[in-house]
Amino acid sequence: IENNPQQYQAISQVSLQALNQNKVLYNTYRMLAPAMGIGTMIARLGQALIALSLWLVVSTVQAQTVAALTCSPSTIGGGTGSATTCTVRLNSAAPTSGTVVALTSSLTELAASVPTITIPAGQTLMNFSVGTNPLYRRYSLLPFTATITATANATSQSAILSITAQQRPTEVVFAPPSSAAGPRCGAGEAGLQFVGETGILWDCAAGTNAVCTFVQECTLGCDKRPLGRKGSKQDVCASAAPVPIIVNPKRIVGGAKGAVNLQLASGAPAGSIGAVRSNSFFAAPPDPQRYVDVPFTTGASSLTIGLLTAAVNGIKFAPLRGEVVTPQLQSDGSIFYTSRSARDWVAVVPGTPPPVNLSSLALDNSSLVGGQVTFGNTCIDQLFRAPEVAGIALTHSSSHPTVASVSPSAQNQGTDCQSFSVQTQAVATNTSVTIGAQVGTQSLTAPLLVTATSAATQVNSFFLDPLSVTGGQSSMATLVLNGLAPPNGFVVSLSSDNAAVVNLPASVTVPSGADRVNLSIGTQAVAADVLVTMHATPASSVVIAQLSVLAPAGQVALAAPSLVSPADDARFSAGSAVSFDWTDVANAASYTIEIDNSSSIAAPLTTTQTVTASQATINGLPEQPLWWRVRANAASGAAGAWSVVRSFEMR
Repeated sequence: IENNPQQYQAISQVSLQALNQNKVLYNTYRMLAPAMGIGTMIARLGQALIALSLWLVVSTVQAQTVAALTCSPSTIGGGTGSATTCTVRLNSAAPTSGTVVALTSSLTELAASVPTITIPAGQTLMNFSVGTNPLYRRYSLLPFTATITATANATSQSAILSITAQQRPTEVVFAPPSSAAGPRCGAGEAGLQFVGETGILWDCAAGTNAVCTFVQECTLGCDKRPLGRKGSKQDVCASAAPVPIIVNPKRIVGGAKGAVNLQLASGAPAGSIGAVRSNSFFAAPPDPQRYVDVPFTTGASSLTIGLLTAAVNGIKFAPLRGEVVTPQLQSDGSIFYTSRSARDWVAVVPGTPPPVNLSSLALDNSSLVGGQVTFGNTCIDQLFRAPEVAGIALTHSSSHPTVASVSPSAQNQGTDCQSFSVQTQAVATNTSVTIGAQVGTQSLTAPLLVTATSAATQVNSFFLDPLSVTGGQSSMATLVLNGLAPPNGFVVSLSSDNAAVVNLPASVTVPSGADRVNLSIGTQAVAADVLVTMHATPASSVVIAQLSVLAPAGQVALAAPSLVSPADDARFSAGSAVSFDWTDVANAASYTIEIDNSSSIAAPLTTTQTVTASQATINGLPEQPLWWRVRANAASGAAGAWSVVRSFEMR
């Protein structure tokens, strides 16, 4: 029977039925014994005893017990975050359905495993991993032990896991406010002027470039006290319960929910608040509690805030900072907000996560004029998972994508909400749109009213994509009006401060009924990076777009030539040839000279010539004031910077 678990399961079921039947028969025979005769009754009782004996043997074999639990290594260096492998052994092979073994730790915030393992049918051994927290009480200089326990069928075995003391971190926290020297509680969040770890008391020096050094771990939390007479800090470690933050449960299968309990020593006065902060990707309060303070009910001594987790593929320890703040009346009549803060941990472990549920879908604006943009948020009841864990398929949709299109952002690990934008198009009549979000078979919707767009009167915006191109490449421009173009279209005038680099048309027409137009903007090769500014009119204010035109990587930039002759404002007789001269430019293969009847030389209508030498003689120039400039060109065709502009006149 011991070697055939399937057989003894079947036998035990039959034996139990036989025993129950014989119990009934025994009671009946006892009443009927005088009539039946003692021999017959003894025979019946013998059958019952045989069935009882068989049942006792079979049921004893069926109930596996935990015979042993060992962990190797049994000692782990503090602060390493290393894991140990533990082995649980049963006294007999697991049945067809397997044997479920529950796993616990006496100090979950230091050492944790998955909640259960199932030893497969016919097996007596199974391994599991116990991960350790590298940051648990890292300032304490203390060693710790955790008792790991395996339980099955009401039997347990334990193993001791030892964590050695870790070296204390560098006892310096930079940049405390110079006006707040003295003992003070750590703030626990980056981005503040003082960052020290939550639940730690620090001593901060005064003066420029002062530092704070470690004083004490506050096992019951750190109390923020009013400033002393000289404006110095005088915070202390709390000496009496309660600890301000308790996470429940301490171990959560990633994707499941937990809770954080914030505690006060007595009933909260009006205006008391609590907060839970997390910088972890694996456990955090849901929005909006993650970023706002939550009020206590007046008179209450506790406040519960929900906790969301993310599915993980390994054991993770997430720190949570809790703070409770209460107003305190000072002798001078002012209010000081005293607080107690501490840090607690939750172990987020692998397992089968619960189904993902949509919790909310909201738009910043439920009504807007066609052509405008609004933003929204979709939230779930878990944190988005790490890239190495299978993602959550959250999708967005629009019932009228040609009127309102949805562009979601990336799913950021460590948050439960995904932001998105809704770009609307100009419409002639009010149009109702439904914005949707879906996860699996679940969906949520939000209504959006896109109202009619008025007739355009001006240009609202001028966009470029990309904003930077290598000379010779193109960028796509989008011009957006403040309304719909009239039946004959809407003409937008364009100009540039460097027409030689950017190929920009003088104007573009937005088609009738549209509120925007796209156009490709070409560029010329350049020897040095150039920032070109383009203008669009009509507009109530300046509407510009700036395009960076880059020289090819590794290319030597060509300098601007210096003009030699003719001198500025020189005069020449009509019909005479004019000799132009300029300095040589290193690495130049040719030169381009431009002459125009406008000082801007926006479009050189008169003449443009390319020569190989740093001089040129030009005939047939018109009788009028003229302006000229020169640039060098590389062998690759890339153009250098233009020279200054000089004037001369033919008369």
